Amino acid sequence: MSPSNPTIILSQEPVKGATSQTFRDAMVVRSAVFVEEQGVVAENEFDDADKHCYHIVAYDSDTDVSEKIPIGTIRIVPGPHKHHPGEPIPVGQEHANYIKLGRWATSKAYRGHGVGRKLIDAAVEWAARNEFTGDDGSEWNRMCLVHAQTRIVRLWEKAGFVIDESMGEWDEEGIMHRGLWRRIPKV
Repeated sequence: MSPSNPTIILSQEPVKGATSQTFRDAMVVRSAVFVEEQGVVAENEFDDADKHCYHIVAYDSDTDVSEKIPIGTIRIVPGPHKHHPGEPIPVGQEHANYIKLGRWATSKAYRGHGVGRKLIDAAVEWAARNEFTGDDGSEWNRMCLVHAQTRIVRLWEKAGFVIDESMGEWDEEGIMHRGLWRRIPKV
């Protein structure tokens, strides 16, 4: 296992909830990236959405998967969504049941090896095969939103996401963000 030449494997299927080993592995990466590197308050990194989300983790592992190191993560947040104070509400989506991808992070030593893109692709492919019904009975409208840090918007654009100019820029935890959308057709 080496950051210079990682053997990247993904968790088999996204795992729902905040009690699994997959979630604990996701938190290892999220804590290192968001709390230690970017200065997000630790209590704010874990939120109520985690227990309702589907988590995917990327690992660096040789053939012995028992010795896997968590190196990246992403979560799929089913809708409908409650908007937080200060968060822009997407025009035309105020009451829509869309999903969100978030808490996307790659450990510093593993950046530049395609880990992040593999995570995005895995999340989108899994979402395309699944349906999400909101607590209110609403069906998913096949739209996916991300709140992207402005410095990495281009990475999301390369994955097919488009900036929503109506959302503007806003501050989340001291970091500027933009909203981007992608339609995810059913397969």
